Order: sequence, then C-alpha cells, then structure tokens
Amino acid sequence: MKQLKLKAFYPHLFAIILLILIGFIYFYPTLQGKVVNQSDVSSFVGAAKETIDYRAANNGEEPLWTNSMFSGMPTTMISTYYKGNYLENIYEFLFVGPRPAADSILGFISFYFAMLAFGVNPW
Repeated sequence: MKQLKLKAFYPHLFAIILLILIGFIYFYPTLQGKVVNQSDVSSFVGAAKETIDYRAANNGEEPLWTNSMFSGMPTTMISTYYKGNYLENIYEFLFVGPRPAADSILGFISFYFAMLAFGVNPW
C-alpha cells in the first residue's frame, strides 16, 4: 500500500487557508458588527413580528396564520419553523461564521475544488 505523503496536501491546505483569509479580510467590516440597512430585512422584521411574538408567548407553538399582512395570510413564507427540516443542520454546518463572509468562503472553496476536478494545477 502506498504511503500517504503529507507534502502532497500542502498546496491544498495553503489554498484553503488563503481563501478563508481573503473572505474574512474582504468582509472585515461585518466582523466589526457593521451592517448595511436593507429594506427587505426591515420589511421582514415588520411582517414577522406578530408571528415571532406569538411563538414567544406560547412556548414555541408555531402559528400558521397572521393577521398583520393583507388582512390575514399564512405564515409559511414569512417565518415558520419546520420540525422535520434536517437540511437546516447541513446549512448551519456549511455556513460557519458571519454572513456574507461564510457564503463567499464556501463559494471560493467550492470553486477551488471544481478547478481541481477540471485538472488545474493547485499552484
């Protein structure tokens, strides 16, 4: 059996560490807590307030209807937690760190592996 040479992993380790550093350096303001005010996020806060308040007041019971939008509508597209959603665990595992830095780092590393699959030299 061939012995696994540690030196063969150095270019990949170097590239992954470099990509992580680039992601965190580029998005350094988010690490300081700075955010861009976005209208869709503030709209979500207003639309989901009744749902979040109900969930907090009723021991996590999930409301499926809200009266705060359009004289009433289902909460499925606003703020609903599904108990059988196992993809959420995978999502939390992949996106470690603050967003949008975590999104970009995952994209960088995925692109690196794609280039390796196409036969591009890691250096």
